[in-house]
Amino acid sequence: MDISISVYIVTMNRFEFLKRAVDSVLNQSEKDFELIIVDNGSKDETLDYLADLVLLNPKVTCIYLDENKGACYARNKAIEVARGKYITGMDDDDFFEHHRLHDLKKCYEENEGCSFVFSDDNFVNQGVYVFRTKKPNRITLEMLKYQNFVGNQVFSELSKFKSVGGFDETLLAAQDYDMWLRLVYKFGAAIKSIEISQNVELGCGSRISTSPKKFTGYFDFYKKHKSLMSRSQRKHQLLNIKYSCRTSISLKFFIILFSFNCISRKAKIFISKVLKSSAYGY
Repeated sequence: MDISISVYIVTMNRFEFLKRAVDSVLNQSEKDFELIIVDNGSKDETLDYLADLVLLNPKVTCIYLDENKGACYARNKAIEVARGKYITGMDDDDFFEHHRLHDLKKCYEENEGCSFVFSDDNFVNQGVYVFRTKKPNRITLEMLKYQNFVGNQVFSELSKFKSVGGFDETLLAAQDYDMWLRLVYKFGAAIKSIEISQNVELGCGSRISTSPKKFTGYFDFYKKHKSLMSRSQRKHQLLNIKYSCRTSISLKFFIILFSFNCISRKAKIFISKVLKSSAYGY
């Protein structure tokens, strides 16, 4: 039986957040989908929950890994077994609005020739609204060579995910960014859906954005794609990498890597890491 959309979730030891994520998928207004959950070696109640979930809902497939082999390995296992024409993912601590799959599918089909579609996000803390993003309506390869304007999830055709080889399992960070760049490089610009349909959780405290692996991962990403970048793009990437560390940035270093692109981003870096030398984020 053909399936329209495959949704994948990678999880490990986040039982309470995972239940919210799963419920948000199962309650979608779009009904023609499958949900693939890859457990990355959980030791909490997650395994019992997933066992019951599979018995109760035929839309759900679970893959169990004996140990944590990384998010990219787990995502690629989901891609291997996915049966949908389209595919999208979500983090286990985030959750969808009920119309997300419908909106993304509609936007993709109305924009023939795009590499993928994405949306703005609501950022929440323990489910309580904090702020929302304002991403560009159209993202090109030249834009992505400066920074990740997309975010952490996209909606595309499964064949496109497979065509670029899935997620790079060698990267410690920037895996999503790397995947989006390769998709846009091969298939063209990405388009934003008008509706805001994903809620990104800030309150779980264990995202890669606060991990010591972030610097190494982003520098490996930079080295992988450096040959595609202009001098201005390389400078911007290096400044972003420095920004991702828990250290201040000297005025001299900032000036060396300054360019007149992505000025709002440069202003944020200057204020938080050169003047205040305290704020941390990416």
